Formats: sequence, C-alpha cells, structure tokens
Amino acid sequence: DKTLLLDEITQLSKTSEQGVLKIILTRGSGGRGYRQPDLLKPTRIIALHPFPEFPENYKMQGILARFCYTRLGLNPLLAGLKHNNRLEQVLARAEWQDQFQEGLMLNLNEHVIEGTMSNLFIVKEQKLYTPEITVSGIKGVMRELILMIARDNQIPVKEAILTKDFVLGADELFVSNSIIDIWPIKALEDKSYPVGQVTQKIMAKLANYKVSGSSHDIT
Repeated sequence: DKTLLLDEITQLSKTSEQGVLKIILTRGSGGRGYRQPDLLKPTRIIALHPFPEFPENYKMQGILARFCYTRLGLNPLLAGLKHNNRLEQVLARAEWQDQFQEGLMLNLNEHVIEGTMSNLFIVKEQKLYTPEITVSGIKGVMRELILMIARDNQIPVKEAILTKDFVLGADELFVSNSIIDIWPIKALEDKSYPVGQVTQKIMAKLANYKVSGSSHDIT
C-alpha cells in the first residue's frame, strides 16, 4: 500500500530534520525451512537513523581507496538488488581500518563491480564509465540518478565490464551512494587522481538537482 507507506514515512520523518530513512520489506515470518507459506503476510520495517557525519574534505579533495581481496559472487537473479545479505561487504570492510575510506570489490570473474558501500564511476577521455551490473553488485539509487544527470548534460555514458587495469588507468574516479552523494577518489593503490572537470560538473548538477529537481544546466 503506497499511500500507507508514504504516510508512515511522513510521520516518522517529523521527529528529525535530517536522518537516514531505511525501509526493509520481507515476505513475512514462517516456519522452519525455505518453502514460502501459501498465504504471505509481508513485513514492513521503517527505521530512522541519525545522519552520519563525514569530513567535508572527502567531497572537496577526495578519498583514499584500495582494492579488496574479498570477491563478490555471481548471481544474475540477485544482481542489482539491495537485499539483506551483505556478508560479502562485511568481510571486505574488515580488511582495513581507517587508513582508507572505501574499498573497491571485484567479482569472481575478476571484474571491478563496486565499493563496499558505494557504486563506482570512472572518467576516461571525457566519457563516464560505470561497471555493468548483470551478475554482481547493486544498482544504487544514486547510481541511477548520476547516469541520468550525465545523459541529460551530454556526458557520454557507458555501462561496461571493467578490469582492474582499466580502472587504474582512469583520468578521474569517484564513488557514490544516497548518503555520501559523491566522493572523488584521489588515490587508488599507487595511482593518484585529480578531482577533474567531469566529476566536478556532475557534482554541481547533482547539487542543483537536490535543490531544484532538475539535472539540466541553469540558463
């Protein structure tokens, strides 16, 4: 019931000026085993969490990133979905402490897919690339918005199978999710990257979109 869900979100949001609203939908409770009940009663969980604080220089100057050893599995049926099994990301994030702000994950095919908590974008020769999400990874809300903004502003976009070498050879790199918006990557492994023109343009258009609801140039 969309109306009920929106009403619940509105009521919960009144308790905070800024926060992270998380919605979890399950097929409901059942007995032991994996067979779903004949009559499903879905469970809806809505939780409001404090908005996390990150240093402003992550957006302005960029972050440090690394490649993770943990690999993402291959499953076309689940690719793109934000489901509740995040064990791969938990294992990957346990590989480092605070010296890096994000880790990039490859799948079992050795293709670069995403960050532990973000989607990945690569700028090369003024074209925007992002990993193809067909057998691994999440199609995040911010990922879709950034792709829309790029296309609306005549930035060439390609969703592709990306290798580690291709990513390392980028002109610009950035990661995104709906909480951090965009974090440029200033260093990955032993490579350094600028906060380049394409990244800056997309960041500006995203900021404009959040204020006006339009991703186009202001004239």
